[in-house]
Amino acid sequence: MSSDQPLDIDAMHRRRKNPALAAAMNVLVPGAGYIYCGRVFLGIIAFPFVAGMLFYEPLAGFGLTLVMIVDGFLAAGRYNRRLDERIAAAMKTCPVCAEKVRPEATACRHCGHPFDVSLPTSATAKAA
Repeated sequence: MSSDQPLDIDAMHRRRKNPALAAAMNVLVPGAGYIYCGRVFLGIIAFPFVAGMLFYEPLAGFGLTLVMIVDGFLAAGRYNRRLDERIAAAMKTCPVCAEKVRPEATACRHCGHPFDVSLPTSATAKAA
């Protein structure tokens, strides 16, 4: 997820990752769940490491695979949490009810407070 190019809110919501899919991908191809969650280097390193462990120490390799299944699930949660933080940062806050609304909103959908589109959000909060 690159931070140099702003995304709209809907595009960010579509980028959410499915934790069950990330875990399943780590079962089928060790490391694929990490790649799916944006951890490409970790995913590439995990595959030969787990394959070697399964070949030389099958029990340890199986244990590592179980850990990767759980961590794949958690990796998607971490990815989604960072994405939610970016979404929250892109939203503006209503100066009356303090609810988050889309940046293009002209009125708060929670309390109906109209936003002055000529003033930045911080100036609107100071004026209220």
